[in-house]
Amino acid sequence: MCKACGRYFQGRSSKYTDSLLRKEYLEGKQTVSQLSARYDISPSTVRRHLRVTVPRLVIPVISRSVVLTDATYFGRSFGIVLMKDAQSKKILWHKFIGRHERLTDYEEGLHSLEARGIEVQGVVSDGLKGLRKVFSQYPFQLCQFHQIARVRQLLTSNPRLPAAVELWQLVCTLSRKSRSEFMADLEAWYGRWKDFLAERSTGEDGRTHYTHRRLRSAHLSLKRNTDVLWTFEDYPDAGIPNTNNSLEATNSEIKKLLRVHSGISRKRRKELIWQYINTQNTIKQMETR
Repeated sequence: MCKACGRYFQGRSSKYTDSLLRKEYLEGKQTVSQLSARYDISPSTVRRHLRVTVPRLVIPVISRSVVLTDATYFGRSFGIVLMKDAQSKKILWHKFIGRHERLTDYEEGLHSLEARGIEVQGVVSDGLKGLRKVFSQYPFQLCQFHQIARVRQLLTSNPRLPAAVELWQLVCTLSRKSRSEFMADLEAWYGRWKDFLAERSTGEDGRTHYTHRRLRSAHLSLKRNTDVLWTFEDYPDAGIPNTNNSLEATNSEIKKLLRVHSGISRKRRKELIWQYINTQNTIKQMETR
């Protein structure tokens, strides 16, 4: 040790390891500057230890799966498509995307799972147009949470029209009712408000249009998705969940992680997400043993 500056030049045992730094960076959500101060090393040294050294994902060994899939964005032009196993909670496949998610992204993920010999017993996803066709050979469950969110988008969570108030209250019970119960209530609602929905108004251009278009859209959305909102009832032994909540939780954790480490480059963000997925798969792998 230099008695003048107090620094060690050789023979000092490190207080940290690569795995420790990565664990605190990912799970402890410690920033580079915080780790630098804690272990008395430079920020560049911390970044060097945090770099991804093995460019390969820990691939879960699963023979069959109910696949939860969705896309989430971390900015206007950066997002990720994830496919997650509903039972083991492991990430089976992921792909970084740009401004828009495409059906070809989901097809690529599906082909990847099939190539690995995974038997897909069902798919749970949102209402992206055309997605049902991509997974047409498998039982498809539309996430009930996304359906509720779509109706909320049309009516708001505090509608003023009596018909809209009734429909919103009914939609809030969607996840707690069976298909037969909900559809009976929806038909009863439509019977009470059929004439109201049929009202038309004349616009400035002299043409007539439906007066309550958003309310009609909410009702038609429910009617159109009836056959896929309760798919889990038709396959009770497959263990298909009625929502994508497990995958939404993963997306939320990734977003929290990126907010803590804001300001890093897109390349570093990809590495950070990759490390998070790898860590989660490793943890789940150990839990199942």
